[in-house]
Amino acid sequence: MIASISLGQTRNFDFRKKDHHASKYSLPLPHGSLLIMKGDLQENWEHRIAKLYSAHERAD
Repeated sequence: MIASISLGQTRNFDFRKKDHHASKYSLPLPHGSLLIMKGDLQENWEHRIAKLYSAHERAD
């Protein structure tokens, strides 16, 4: 299980299927949001929070 708490600026949490990279989804995570990944999502999908070049600070 992975838990991710978003603090600061809204950022996109991106997913793509490990065996089919054309299957992609993006979920905006605003300040104070909690994302929990487990099971199929954790095993069969790659995830990332893409770099955003901005003057705003954030933590994840």
